[in-house]
Amino acid sequence: MDKTEVITEVSDVKKISLNIKIDLLEQLKRFASQKGLSNTSAVNQAISDFLYFRDQHRSGNKVLIEDKNGDRKEIVFR
Repeated sequence: MDKTEVITEVSDVKKISLNIKIDLLEQLKRFASQKGLSNTSAVNQAISDFLYFRDQHRSGNKVLIEDKNGDRKEIVFR
């Protein structure tokens, strides 16, 4: 009889429950749908992006948005 090896992927994932404002949930679902992501992946990406920009700001860097007219605005994190 042949042995079958089962490979289990170990991942650092924790299931959580959270309360989210209805308008944010709708925006999240639209974003996820547009990008072909699950809601979970969309939340993970949003948090990851936020933390990246927050860390840049904490390091003394400026986070800027430039509009189509070339006007720049600094994003300030609280």
